[in-house]
Amino acid sequence: MTQTRVWLVGLLALALCGFAAMTGEVQINGSTTVGPIATLVQQWFISNNPDIVVTISATGSGTGIAALINGTTDIAMHSRPMKNAEFGKAVENGVFPVIYTIARDKIAVAVHPSNPVDTITLEQLYGIWMGTITNWSELGGNDEPILFGSRDTSSGTYGVWTDIVLDDADYTGTNVAVVAGNPEMQELVRNNTNAIGYVGLAFVEGVKIIMVDGIELTSSAYPIGRALFISTNGLPTGDVATVVDAFMGRVGGCATLAEKFISVWPCACDCSDMGF
Repeated sequence: MTQTRVWLVGLLALALCGFAAMTGEVQINGSTTVGPIATLVQQWFISNNPDIVVTISATGSGTGIAALINGTTDIAMHSRPMKNAEFGKAVENGVFPVIYTIARDKIAVAVHPSNPVDTITLEQLYGIWMGTITNWSELGGNDEPILFGSRDTSSGTYGVWTDIVLDDADYTGTNVAVVAGNPEMQELVRNNTNAIGYVGLAFVEGVKIIMVDGIELTSSAYPIGRALFISTNGLPTGDVATVVDAFMGRVGGCATLAEKFISVWPCACDCSDMGF
């Protein structure tokens, strides 16, 4: 209890004081899903506030959170909540994360455009990733082996997929291609007629998106989704605060809409002057 009180006092004190990054440069690291939003925010700064140089490394949610904990990034991007162990490690390192929800995403089930299968159930997805369904003919498709895609374990998308589709288990199927990010998963499915994978809303071009449990991706009842986050060490100040304000304001709202994500607040934004 005493240790918990110390942590809470430290959190409040540091939140009041805030943290400042090196003037003129703000580093962002983390989720490949959040990356497209961050890239548009970066483009806005290049055109409208070039005194602040925004640097982006889309390396995965876990890597971005680790970079925030280790003090090597100003802003972490993540497509899953921070884990309790990550919070604990952060506090041990004198880092006190402040987390902002910037958008919502759905995880689309993607197949090759030539695939005749139009819908799949959560149970069938579980069977594919667990290796009990191995041929498209079992799902009403062609008599071809199923190649499924997976992300590395540091991925926030992997974590949400594992939680919702695999009941918190790791896959046990063997005909798998492990890819680094959403763009690579998109490319895997686009180039393999027998592949199936999962991607965020910004990565559905060039692939066929199929229904899950008979529910379209555009429906509010679609069963596979998550929030998208950025985090800072304490309440941000200086240039970091300026970049966070951009994410949470009209710039971020327009970037969210441009990349086909879902706004977390009503955004009747006039984005005509954004350039994206």
